[in-house]
Amino acid sequence: MNLTEIAFYARGTIKYTIIFVILLIVGRFAWNIGYSVYISYFPPSPPPPTIVWGKLPPLHFPEKPGLPAFSYTLQTATGELPKLTTTMPVYFMPKQQISFLKLEEAQELAANLRFPGTGTSLSETIYRFSREGTSLTLDINTVNKTLSVNYRLSDSPELLTLKLKSQEEAERDASSFLSSAGLLTEDLQKGNTSFEFLRVDGDQLVTASSLSEANFVRVNFFRQPVGETPVVAPNRKKANVWFLVTGSEDRDLRIIAGEYHYFPIDLAQSSTYPLKTTQIAWNELISGKAYIAQYGQDVTKITVRKIYLAYYDSGTAQGFLQPVIVFEGDGGFVAYVSAVTPDQHTTTSD
Repeated sequence: MNLTEIAFYARGTIKYTIIFVILLIVGRFAWNIGYSVYISYFPPSPPPPTIVWGKLPPLHFPEKPGLPAFSYTLQTATGELPKLTTTMPVYFMPKQQISFLKLEEAQELAANLRFPGTGTSLSETIYRFSREGTSLTLDINTVNKTLSVNYRLSDSPELLTLKLKSQEEAERDASSFLSSAGLLTEDLQKGNTSFEFLRVDGDQLVTASSLSEANFVRVNFFRQPVGETPVVAPNRKKANVWFLVTGSEDRDLRIIAGEYHYFPIDLAQSSTYPLKTTQIAWNELISGKAYIAQYGQDVTKITVRKIYLAYYDSGTAQGFLQPVIVFEGDGGFVAYVSAVTPDQHTTTSD
């Protein structure tokens, strides 16, 4: 074979190799597009729910007597009810140890929060501690470690004349208060922190339009999302962990009110459960079976524009972190419907 023949065959080999590579690339590209289109029309069925814990306790929604009768119109981005996932993890929320928190531990917790002393028993489970020289009190539930801070504002009317420099200052004060007793957990640190400016109107606290008009700032610590799923509380404006901060230079009067209703979530222990369709949840909403978390005054005709899944943190010992279907509408309207199918919930007769 001479050099001319070798060159001829070499050029042919290179040409067909290039054609083969191009066809391979185009074929793979076409396959990926075709598979994506197929999956979009015929998605694979999710694995069946594991239902490890059997029937779950029903979610605890606070009573809201005297709600008006709402009527609903659906106007989502597509004009239809969205299709949400059919199963979702439910997470275990471990209870505190069966034995009561020892009084000595409650006293240590109170001392770390600058409420030293032996405390006074209000009930079998609740002890009250006072801060010397003030009317500030701290109530500790010795079973679940929930806290409540209270103060008689009439004892220090000068607090109404003091102003905070910034909401960041309020956040630092509230965070420091929690950190002093090891209560600022990671999911509270990484969660959303919101602020509400409040002023005194008669004997009520009402919303102020700006920090300059506010007497106090309420700092709300919401949990961070679980994965990509948000965690919601019974009150959309007030978290289960919140504190009222003043502009006082006296460290003992910086935090004058607050609640700490926090229950840990064990993200390592989960089980999937079947969920209602959005159509079923919508039917519950329009039939008055949803929990109304928030609504505007004198607004009863609700246009629902957004529907999504979230986890519900009731602020009580609920045992499991369960999902809800959230409906959001005009005028700040928010409603929750328990997302797990009814057959996976216990009833009062179970």
